Amino acid sequence: MKKKKGFTLVELLAVIAILAILVLIALPNILNLYRNARENTFVDEVQNIVRTAQQKYIEDSMNNKNVTCYDSKTNSLDIDAKSSLKYKVELSQDGKITSIEVLDNNYQLIKTNGTDIKRDDIGNSKSNKTIKSEARQEGTGLTACDGSTIEEGEKVEEPKEKYVDSELHGADPVLGTGMLPVMLSDTGVATYAHDYDEWYNYKNKEWANAVILVDNPSNPNYKAGDTILESDIRAYFVWIPKYKYKLFNMGNYTELESSQPESQVQEIDIVFGTETTGEEEGECKTPMESGLSKASDATKECQKDDYMTHPAFLSIPSNGFWVGKFEM
Repeated sequence: MKKKKGFTLVELLAVIAILAILVLIALPNILNLYRNARENTFVDEVQNIVRTAQQKYIEDSMNNKNVTCYDSKTNSLDIDAKSSLKYKVELSQDGKITSIEVLDNNYQLIKTNGTDIKRDDIGNSKSNKTIKSEARQEGTGLTACDGSTIEEGEKVEEPKEKYVDSELHGADPVLGTGMLPVMLSDTGVATYAHDYDEWYNYKNKEWANAVILVDNPSNPNYKAGDTILESDIRAYFVWIPKYKYKLFNMGNYTELESSQPESQVQEIDIVFGTETTGEEEGECKTPMESGLSKASDATKECQKDDYMTHPAFLSIPSNGFWVGKFEM
């Protein structure tokens, strides 16, 4: 009979030992490749956040929004990143990134009080870039733009919608470049307002206010909720919404009256945010010359109790404008 060929136990153990040695030799390299790939992915995500924040700032500025802080909780960016990523990016008024903090479960990159941080500045721990990622330190956390804490595992909130005053019928304030929405106290203290909070209410005679800062303010990175120092404010503005007003006295005047009896004083009834200036029901067309009761091309003469759009809003296609409150 022929003997059956096969591995002896000694030979099998020798093969297993050789494979174990090969695994031990290769494992560190495999782990290094995995760690490098994971860190490079994190760096790519940080660079994407920088690029997206700069683009979002330009878009917001073109839409007359003054946003200088984005984070993963209260004012998120449209980025394709894993859910564990936490970030906050702060920009100066001229659009330069001055602070960036990004964390995931394994890595972190923190650079605050910088000047004009660019996408190419971000690198991994082995690169020669000026800002490097490093292993996540235990207890490291982030503070959102509104001062709240971005908790571990917390879901990203959708950006809150901008506040709209129903009393204005679409004539809400539009912030220009460099303008900060503020709420003014009775003593004149200006607080940087969240644009999604009720920072004006025209029914309650709380008009929208805004400020422009000096060229070199003591705090170049004011955030919503901060008190703005008076010395940092260059100018104050108040928003005048487009409106029409009710005609209550259509008499013919031959001379200027310097005063009138208190019994004749009447509050002017106004409606904000008119869309047209034509002869819609209950409204007469605004005369374009002082003293006229109707426009040259109008068919309806203005009558008592009609509403007439203020002529200041006919010369510019706008639902309102900002007016300097004090000496400019």
